[in-house]
Amino acid sequence: MEPIRDINHHLVCYADYSRGLIEYRHQKKMVRISLPVGGEALFIFDNCLTLVHRTSPEYFTVLSQPHHGLGIA
Repeated sequence: MEPIRDINHHLVCYADYSRGLIEYRHQKKMVRISLPVGGEALFIFDNCLTLVHRTSPEYFTVLSQPHHGLGIA
C-alpha cells in the first residue's frame, strides 16, 4: 500500500494501485473501498479537499486543494 497525501502533506489514505483498493481510518476504524476504473473517492480533512480517481487498472490520479468557502466543516 502506498500513502496518498494531501496538498498539505497530511496522510489521507493508502492505495494499492494494482488492485484498486483504498484504505483509510474513520472514527478509529479501518475502512477499505475498491475503486473500479473510472471510480473516484473524495476526502475532506482539515480544510483540504482530496480527490482520488482511478484512471486505469494500475494508476490513480490525485487532486488536492484547499476548500475555503465550501461550507464544509
